[in-house]
Amino acid sequence: MRLPVDSVNLWIGVEEQQAAEEFFQNAGPLYHIVLDCSTGFILKRRTVDAMIDKFVPVDGGNFYLDVQTHLTREQLERLVLKCELSDKKVKIEMWPEGYTNYSKATDFFDFGKYYSTTKHEGRKLTARREGAKLELCVECWLEGPIKWEWN
Repeated sequence: MRLPVDSVNLWIGVEEQQAAEEFFQNAGPLYHIVLDCSTGFILKRRTVDAMIDKFVPVDGGNFYLDVQTHLTREQLERLVLKCELSDKKVKIEMWPEGYTNYSKATDFFDFGKYYSTTKHEGRKLTARREGAKLELCVECWLEGPIKWEWN
């Protein structure tokens, strides 16, 4: 049975892990996902995969994972490509595996593989795919997430 939900803001602790896993397995399309996990709690990879699968980019959509949940390079690539190919004004905020205060977006994603032009300005990168309507702006915050935004 699919739940009649299209937007979620969840705070998950160890006690809610099973319920969260079931929720994301059974949810329909989600356009807005904000997830905070309690300290020391890490979501299972398959749950994060289900979140990425259920996420549908729409104008104004958002996919936010807190510092406890790190995306693998493969998960990040799937999510970014899903957003890029949608041509929607959407945002992603997340910490990839291995992120440090000195990381750059290029440490986690191969922009040259998918984008025809890129421009670096400090901790900010802009990229455009040939034929795309929107430009991607990626910012690495010093002690925060990497923010991906299509405008």
